[in-house]
Amino acid sequence: MGAATAKPLGPEETKAYKNFKKYYKQDHPGMEEAEVERRALNEWGKLMGEDKLFFSTRPRKTKQQDE
Repeated sequence: MGAATAKPLGPEETKAYKNFKKYYKQDHPGMEEAEVERRALNEWGKLMGEDKLFFSTRPRKTKQQDE
């Protein structure tokens, strides 16, 4: 038996994963890029849908924050 094949990420999930990987890389600055990619993808797979949703949206500024 070989490794299970994963379904490709859709456009929204790809965007969310890239945001997650950026945060993961900031938390692990000394890690090589290939290792960051491998570990971040592994951690991404462990997240629940609600947690992934956090990375798919950016906080928006309100008028109070602008002033």
